[in-house]
Order: sequence, then structure tokens, then C-alpha cells
Amino acid sequence: MDKSMIFLVLLLFVVAPPCCLADPPSPTPQPKYTVHLKDKDVENLGYRCVFLEDLNDNILQPGQETKLEVYPGLSYVCNFKWQSKDKYVKVFDVGFSSDCVGEFDKDCIWEARRDGFWFYSPKDGWSKMYDW
Repeated sequence: MDKSMIFLVLLLFVVAPPCCLADPPSPTPQPKYTVHLKDKDVENLGYRCVFLEDLNDNILQPGQETKLEVYPGLSYVCNFKWQSKDKYVKVFDVGFSSDCVGEFDKDCIWEARRDGFWFYSPKDGWSKMYDW
């Protein structure tokens, strides 16, 4: 390397802005989203959520709930079965995220009822989103 090139490299380190030499900033923490699936009054509520590693059919009884960790930016669908009824419900996507409960980490709360599927929003309370 000739002397002019060495001088140029040294000059670059001396005059380079500090931001270019510092460690990169840590990534901004992202909120954690938890979907709560609650059974209000449905006996033997069957469900299967296709995004879970466990693809077995699961059962909830009245008063029980299950919690699912989800990632923002993705859509999540669960299949619910009760008696002869069979319903696919989108339990999370980007549109629901702003209506979930919590300052940073968010809880998205669903309730299965005999008359359908209800979603809880802090600003609107319980809203029926789907019929059976």
C-alpha cells in the first residue's frame, strides 16, 4: 500500500463520525401478543389451531381457557367444533392488534359462547365477531 493510501485510511478514522464507529443500536423491543381462548358456556368445545406445533384436537370446558403466543404481522386461525357445528375463526392478525388489552405486551381475549365468538376490546367491551 502506498503512503497516500495509508494516509487516506488514517484520515478516515480520524474524521469519521462517531456513529459509524460505535456499536449498532440494540433492536427496539417488540410487544408480546398472547391470544386467550376462553370457553364461557360451551360443553366439550373442540379446537385446533393450525399454527401450533401440537396439531391434535383439544377440548375446553366452560370456565377453562388456553393461551397462545402469537407474532405480530401474521394471521392465526383456529377451528372450533361443538356438537354438529364447525367454525374457522381468525383469532389474530394485524387488524386485531390495536384492540388487544395492555400498555406494551398485549392480551387478545376471545370467548366462545353458545351464540358465537366474542372479542374483548378495552374501548368497546365485548363484541360478537362470529356466529357459529
